Amino acid sequence: MARRAVMTLALAAACATAPAVAVAAPAPTDPAPSAPAPSAPSDPAPSEPVPSALAPAAPAPFDGSASVGTATAQFGESAVDLGPLAPCTTDGPAAASTPGASSEDGSVVFGAGETKCALNPDSGLWKVAAKGRGFRLTALKAHGGPEIRVSSFTAGCTITAAGRAQASVSVGGVSGLSGVSFLGVLPINYTVDIPGAEAGEPVLARVTMNSVVTPSAVKGAVTVSALKVRLFPDGGPDSGTITVGQATCTPGDADS
Repeated sequence: MARRAVMTLALAAACATAPAVAVAAPAPTDPAPSAPAPSAPSDPAPSEPVPSALAPAAPAPFDGSASVGTATAQFGESAVDLGPLAPCTTDGPAAASTPGASSEDGSVVFGAGETKCALNPDSGLWKVAAKGRGFRLTALKAHGGPEIRVSSFTAGCTITAAGRAQASVSVGGVSGLSGVSFLGVLPINYTVDIPGAEAGEPVLARVTMNSVVTPSAVKGAVTVSALKVRLFPDGGPDSGTITVGQATCTPGDADS
């Protein structure tokens, strides 16, 4: 049965905040003398303006990228090489879209989708996001397996001005996966194996929803994917990896 699930992951990168600054009230002055005060100069020097509030912090240095999906696989004698579809990066392009793509044999299909890698000037948040619809994988049917479909998906991450990484994933209308069982929020790296048609046959595919990778070599970095499919992970007639919706965020001050 199709279900929809949404995950939110928050990762904190090292950051520092400036201490609050108190402004003292002016000291009281003596009453003005009865004698008339000397007249002010005709062109008084302008006083320094007093800011009413501190300006928002500048965005943290940041590297990010997103794509609607990729597929690199070998199905017998047929090779599939799709994507990355509609890629964007924080260095540009800031946004991209795709009308969809399909392998020559129709075994892997992506519907329309779009990506965005840009700074929101109002919130001061960098946003890297991918969304799409109409994903379909039929290659497993040749081995007695199911057709996998995802009607809609998103994957995204942000870096705040303070250097905090936040990531989110959603998948909707998933079909073709059996044994899916969870309550509430979709767990991180929720994995389902699709068994062979007969006992003793190798696993046809290993499907991971809400795939999250946090490389230890880069502090605060995160890569999230709505869906990742590894074909015949233990060996078999076919091979390859298909990624559906992916976003990567790396704080620029991350310690490597």
